[in-house]
Amino acid sequence: MDEPKWAEKHAFYGLQPVLEVADVEATASWYCDVLGFTLDFVDMARGGHARVSIGGGGGKSPQRMRFTVYRRRHGTEPTTAGYTYIHCVQIDDLHAEYRSRGVTMRPGYENGPVTKPWKLREFEIEDCNGHILLFAQEPG
Repeated sequence: MDEPKWAEKHAFYGLQPVLEVADVEATASWYCDVLGFTLDFVDMARGGHARVSIGGGGGKSPQRMRFTVYRRRHGTEPTTAGYTYIHCVQIDDLHAEYRSRGVTMRPGYENGPVTKPWKLREFEIEDCNGHILLFAQEPG
């Protein structure tokens, strides 16, 4: 399917997932201390909001994630449905680094990344709130 011409005009360049969490400051600290992200900001006004980033070397844009305090909506409980892909290089070394930091790998990834039929080499973890993070490396 051809991309619409208006999409070229706007030159989309980034996407930032926003995860609802119980404690914004604790979550941002965990991402920095355990996963190696950098804290961009924490704003505790109106319940709390934070952003962390990682990467950005070699002419690539850094990858960013945001956290906001969980707000009960329509009587529902917080959800961790879905997952976030984070693309990287040297995935085997990253897996080893995270294991050395005590990060718990999801079932099937305890011994290292797995090459999937869609040709990505991947492993999954759960963050400190139960959100699934999937780290992936493209072939080559």
